[in-house]
Amino acid sequence: MSHRAYLYNINTPSVAENTDKMMMEWGYEMPLMLHPLLVEGGFISGNNYNNHVESNDSGLYFDSEPGIENLKRFYKFLEDQPGLITDIEKFNEARDKLFNYLDKLTGRYFHLDIWDVLNMEDTPHAEQAQLWLANIAHNNQIITRAMDAGDISLLNYKDLNDVSPGFNAFPELLNYEGYDYGWSCIWVADEENLPYEIFEENNLWGLKDSDGRVLLNAQFDEFYSFGSQGLAVVSKNGKYGYVNTAGRIAIPLIWEDAFDFEYSGVAVATLQKNQD
Repeated sequence: MSHRAYLYNINTPSVAENTDKMMMEWGYEMPLMLHPLLVEGGFISGNNYNNHVESNDSGLYFDSEPGIENLKRFYKFLEDQPGLITDIEKFNEARDKLFNYLDKLTGRYFHLDIWDVLNMEDTPHAEQAQLWLANIAHNNQIITRAMDAGDISLLNYKDLNDVSPGFNAFPELLNYEGYDYGWSCIWVADEENLPYEIFEENNLWGLKDSDGRVLLNAQFDEFYSFGSQGLAVVSKNGKYGYVNTAGRIAIPLIWEDAFDFEYSGVAVATLQKNQD
């Protein structure tokens, strides 16, 4: 069984809320590529989710806004190092995905939940959490020193604490295909990988593409999920129809009721409701 570390973007420490967003699920460690996110305001409090024990005192919290800016600075620093990046095209793609993801976060804090990992030792969780806090601060000091000097040689992997033992030098970790230049460290729900987004505005629903461009203005009273045929039921003023993922009205809103398309490619729609 792999023991996991979880990273969340949240607003209220020690209190689970619907607005909390899980960002990472990673085995045994906090990935070094994301350490710069945890650069400021570190403190320990109860976890938001692994809080079913009496001594819930091992959640780590960091200010999110300066962390995001610091990580962007880190990636710019990496770009500026000659010969460091072996596949610049993949690096740029991963960087853009990561920055776009971070720019959409709204929570005040990053919350690192390591309760599962801390269970591997008998030392009290609170003591282990303090060590994690110190190690993250230590690693960020080394990263910051390298960024300030513009010198990648100052980011000596052997000087870092509690990082993956599978690498001997930072360039090996950076260019490891499985990390995808940090993007693979981010957990993304399946629905966030979709090429479209159903959005709400003024209590009406519309459709955007994955880059945030509006395909259909917010105009529908209801907007259901897209089915296997790439069509979604929408309603307006009591009439139902279908739109496709490109933002076009595929079947006009003339129906009194409509149902999802099934895998057979068939849907049920009615022109008028039954009268009792």
